[in-house]
Parts: sequence; C-alpha cells; structure tokens
Amino acid sequence: MIIECLLPTDKTLEFDMNEHIDPTIFNLKSFIYEKENIPIDMQIIEINNKKFSHKHDKLKLKKFKVKDSKKINCRVLYDLNGSCCECDLCGLGGGECMCQIL
Repeated sequence: MIIECLLPTDKTLEFDMNEHIDPTIFNLKSFIYEKENIPIDMQIIEINNKKFSHKHDKLKLKKFKVKDSKKINCRVLYDLNGSCCECDLCGLGGGECMCQIL
C-alpha cells in the first residue's frame, strides 16, 4: 500500500508501506525527513482529517486500510509549538530558518 503525502510546499511524496515491516507514523516522519529535511519533531501527520502529533508516533499505519484503493492520502503539517529552529514564526528565536517553512 502507498501513502501519498502532500507537503506544505505542495510537493507530493509517496511512501511505500510494503518496504517496511509494520510501519508506524514515526517511520513515515523519518521518510519525510530523509527526503525533505523537515525535522521529525516539527511534523504533524494528517490522515482522513485526523491529526497525529508526536504522541501518536507508535501508531501502526496498517490501521488506515482502504478497501477500493491502494493509496492513502495524508498531509504533512508543521508543529510550531515549543522551541523551534529559529525561524521566529513562534517568536522564540529569529535568524535563518532551517526548517524550510519560509
């Protein structure tokens, strides 16, 4: 099964669940980090209009079965709570943005 992820930049990535043994939301976030360099702790995954933050990282992706399709659509959102990468969107830092939000 393929998970098609829409990034905040409107770019789409495809994550093949068959390449992993029992993949989790954390595995998906790691894949996004490897491809786009978006820090794992700043990612929120949205599937079927439900947002999954860090406390859901161990959730198994097989939970989102799709009957008629081989694809699951998800969106990647930025978590701007807490300290950040100095992009100053949260007002905690400033300087050069490292998370590619801007």
